[in-house]
Amino acid sequence: MSTAEVRLTTQTGPDRRPDATVGGGFRGHLNRLVQGLERGMRFFTESPPPEVDRTPREQVECFDLVTVSRFQGSTRRHRTPVLLVPALMIKPYLFDLRPGHSLAESLLERGFDVFVVDFGVPDEADAHLRISDYVFSFLPRALEAVTRASGQPAVTLLGYCTGGLFALLCAASRQSQVANLVLLACPMDYEKMGVISFITRRYQRQLHALLDRLGYVPGFVPSLAVDVADPLGGLTRYSDLFLSVWDHEYRKGRQALNHWLHDLVPGPRDAWKEFLDTFVVGNALVEGRVELAGRTLHLEEVRCPLLALAGKRDPIATEASTREIVDLVGSPDRTFQVVPGGHVGIVAGSSAPQTTWRLVEDWLEPRS
Repeated sequence: MSTAEVRLTTQTGPDRRPDATVGGGFRGHLNRLVQGLERGMRFFTESPPPEVDRTPREQVECFDLVTVSRFQGSTRRHRTPVLLVPALMIKPYLFDLRPGHSLAESLLERGFDVFVVDFGVPDEADAHLRISDYVFSFLPRALEAVTRASGQPAVTLLGYCTGGLFALLCAASRQSQVANLVLLACPMDYEKMGVISFITRRYQRQLHALLDRLGYVPGFVPSLAVDVADPLGGLTRYSDLFLSVWDHEYRKGRQALNHWLHDLVPGPRDAWKEFLDTFVVGNALVEGRVELAGRTLHLEEVRCPLLALAGKRDPIATEASTREIVDLVGSPDRTFQVVPGGHVGIVAGSSAPQTTWRLVEDWLEPRS
């Protein structure tokens, strides 16, 4: 991912810049750089764990691996609740990264009733789980938990990446319970995903054999996929850290995001085999219909208002792979827009509060 994605909100303060008394000229610049590196190394080696996932919430439902929680806010001005749906293999605190930089916190401040579903941590005993389990069982039960807790008949689903896929297919099968649909970085045409699509198609048989041998997908694979899809971004991430290590707010944001990136969970074997075969290689979504567990879902049956956002620098859910959603669903109220950021930055990057979050909130308010 690019450096701009992970540079979270900065502000002025006593640790914002190196000591200005170290002099001018080349020697002064060198002294400031050394001072910044010293502060940065001390921060990353001596600081306590970052403050992540801190917005208060209470659990409203728990079943199988899944928990559904409700964020605690002081004012709920909008009737329709919002259910945040994370991608497979990620922990949902990407939506609540750190105090002052949290999509969940921002939604609460705008008066929304906010819930989040956590799909848990699968292990080898859960290798049999399939995409259909998430679409026809886990997410519908989470929806029902939200409608019971909120007292409202329909819910806004906000899904990220494969969580957006689950939300889309769930909306196609349970139209009456989905009031609005927000998709962040959710591909539709997997032929237009670049190198990730090419590798998957070229080595489909080998990937199947590897999944059978392991019984799961290791948790480091999603972050590795981002680096493979955008190798230059991986290099510039470290150069940016070198140049900005004196910035205290930058370090805090970088520390929180790094903590999340190294806290990913395994993915069930059969779910990923089904995902690769049906969506990546089979490219089923562009046909407008998907067959799962003997059921056929038609995307034209999605008639609720739809907002789909793509990251301008996303190397995985590219703009070309995502924009076709507006031609596939049956909703008369549908919007596609490109926003700054990459695959993670669209949710948690420096510009997300002013772009993604504000756009989502402004779009949802009159529809909630």
